[in-house]
Amino acid sequence: MEYVGAKRRSYSGLQNKKTKSAAIDDFCQVTGADRKYAIRLLTGSRRYREHKGRGKTYTPEAEALFLRLWRASGRMTPQYLAIVAGRQMAALRELEHVGEDAAAQVLRMSASTMERVLRKCPREAPRRRNRRSGANALTSSVPCVPGEALPPAAPGDTQVDTVAFCGGDMSGNFFWGLTVTDRLTQWTELRCVWNRGAAATKEGLADAEAAFPFPLTAMHSDSGLEFINAHVLGYARDRARPLAFTRSRPGNKNDNARVEQKNASVVREYFGYGRIDRLELKKDMDVLCAKISLYNNLFRPCKRIVSKTKRPDAHGFSKRYDKPATPLDRVAASEHADPAAIRRLTALRERTNPIRLLEDIRRRHALILRKQDAIARREA
Repeated sequence: MEYVGAKRRSYSGLQNKKTKSAAIDDFCQVTGADRKYAIRLLTGSRRYREHKGRGKTYTPEAEALFLRLWRASGRMTPQYLAIVAGRQMAALRELEHVGEDAAAQVLRMSASTMERVLRKCPREAPRRRNRRSGANALTSSVPCVPGEALPPAAPGDTQVDTVAFCGGDMSGNFFWGLTVTDRLTQWTELRCVWNRGAAATKEGLADAEAAFPFPLTAMHSDSGLEFINAHVLGYARDRARPLAFTRSRPGNKNDNARVEQKNASVVREYFGYGRIDRLELKKDMDVLCAKISLYNNLFRPCKRIVSKTKRPDAHGFSKRYDKPATPLDRVAASEHADPAAIRRLTALRERTNPIRLLEDIRRRHALILRKQDAIARREA
């Protein structure tokens, strides 16, 4: 009480919040009092008194018996153990000698008393967890890097992503669009995947890679499980020339900027936001995705950002783009593609009417929607 009085007198002379907070910290450290209780003592709103408490009402033998009962019961939660203590005690008597006085005291214990007894001993069994904890070895094997960390030196450095054809409803089964984009040439291949499964995603990536006129050297994705799995990582790594597979940093959506832009300008441009959820339409979807990829790679010009600097007035960025060109022209200018593939694609572009191809794409998409409605009416 002398210490409380001395600290109260010194506390009343303090003028600012910082010094008062330091004095309260020192008081709590010396006395072990709670911070709110310490503030009331130092401000004089409460007098100090001894809190004797009622003390222990159970003998050490009763506490030891309770701990044996708790362990034998599978370290049950006290709230549950208090309900079945009588039955558990009878079962324990069949296995070992139990003192009658200690047993009577244990059976009188409340759940709160049991919890206080258990506070003094460490939890010997780990608590159950509903979620998987610890590091995922498969995910940890894929390095996190920015998708635009280094400018691409040659074609083959790709980014991949998926787009849901769910119509705003993620329940049930539906198609997903799988987009693979080359960072340098903007060559984009679109494939459809049913339910975004690991095996289906691997098949879609293999089919898209076969359509590229140059070999792939790297692949960058987000941290979605459709890419970070044994099927896709094995596809990228188990080959004569493995792909350098990386993933975006968590919380950094712009790490996959090239393919995210193609999700809007290529996928949503033709499919919109409608729902396509009939597996019977898989062949029609494959043909449509192949034609969309052909039109965008051979006939649709695009431009690529070459520099992005902060403006001197700190309002936005100054961006510079290269000259617009089709992905096929960019591939031909890079001199890294197969000459035979370039000649074949150039000849295909010469004999294909782009307007008729675009009309065919729109017609096939409308036909898919009509077939889906017809299937739904038959089922109804």
